[in-house]
Amino acid sequence: MSAADDHGNLLSTDASTAALWREFCLRFQRQRSGAEDALREVVAADPDFGIARATAAVLGGCFGHPDFDGTSEIGAARAGLAEHEWERSYVDAATAAVDRGPLWASVDNWFAHHDTCPADVNGLFFALIGATRSVDGSRVDEVERRIRRTYDEIGDEPVVLGLLGMGAQERGELDAAEQFAIRALEMDPTGSDGAHPLAHVYFERGDHAAGAAWLDDWLPTTDGAADFTTHLYWHAALHHLELGDIDHVLATYGDRLCGAGPRSLPDRVSLLWRLQLHGAVEVASDPSEIALDDALTPGAEAIPFAFAGAHVALGFASLGDADSLRRLAHDAASSETPGAISLVAPIARALADRIDGNFVSAASRLLAIEQELPLLGGSHAQREVFEDTLIDTLIRVGRGEDAAVRLHARLQRRPSRLDELRARR
Repeated sequence: MSAADDHGNLLSTDASTAALWREFCLRFQRQRSGAEDALREVVAADPDFGIARATAAVLGGCFGHPDFDGTSEIGAARAGLAEHEWERSYVDAATAAVDRGPLWASVDNWFAHHDTCPADVNGLFFALIGATRSVDGSRVDEVERRIRRTYDEIGDEPVVLGLLGMGAQERGELDAAEQFAIRALEMDPTGSDGAHPLAHVYFERGDHAAGAAWLDDWLPTTDGAADFTTHLYWHAALHHLELGDIDHVLATYGDRLCGAGPRSLPDRVSLLWRLQLHGAVEVASDPSEIALDDALTPGAEAIPFAFAGAHVALGFASLGDADSLRRLAHDAASSETPGAISLVAPIARALADRIDGNFVSAASRLLAIEQELPLLGGSHAQREVFEDTLIDTLIRVGRGEDAAVRLHARLQRRPSRLDELRARR
């Protein structure tokens, strides 16, 4: 018996399993808690449901989820029912993803699947994650077109509206981003799909008082157990940092970022590094009792993608650990991970030079990769910490005019108390 999901794709399973599948998709796509539990329910209800087994395979084989073995799940997916072309296409893309490991290695397979079924949001998600981790500008440019195509297929859906909002704010189209965010929040008032781009809009406008007030009111209403909620607390902390409310920032750092899962590591280390750059926390110190170095080890031993590796480097820098930074740079220089050689290694070397007091060399290394930083992935708000590091380093070596050029460009885009303080230096 076949049933249809909310986007009209035929599912080769019975209606009760299809309902469980829809519940998983809602939690997974909207980054709510309990997605993995929901997927286990789907598999238990219908072990022959190939789409569910293929999704479990990607979570296990590409994201390292301990409850799903990529190889065995792919075997079950290929043996399961696949009556429709989009199902076979999805399983083929998932097979390539598990065979190759990192999701950036199977971007073209997910793009091909998206060509077959642009209404499949799960497939779109995997394509977007792989593309942004590929450090390939052409693939990143392709992302917006594919999001638009999915929107044309399924219309207003919070997750797609949120993706459109994020793309718009990255391009500086803040009014459009705000409209997408508000529409997503109208459809799902407690969902992060609308809250995330709206937080960026407040940040990019420099409207930190309104951004902090809105997030402080909204955050208690959302899914507090969801991993992504931690990221929105990070956004609130950035607003409070600009407002000079250091006690609030430190409380968020300790209570929300340090005890969260591995997905929150970039938020933790970038906020700690910002606090040190602005003198709110002593250099090479961590106010949290939850050890940071233990959380950095997995990403240092095997760089999963460039954005993660660059934040591992920031973590070591915030601990004042030049030796670990040089080991990371050495390992990155021979890594096959895209961007490890061109971005992670020079960032790690520059930060090691800073720790050793060699600010001239640090500035030179950071200037050499300045134009390539957008390829790290993530948002502009996330990458801004690397701009902050360069500006601070330029100031320290007496290159005030070079620092001022960058600060004035930022201040023309939006007001910033912290940038104004730097500009006076």
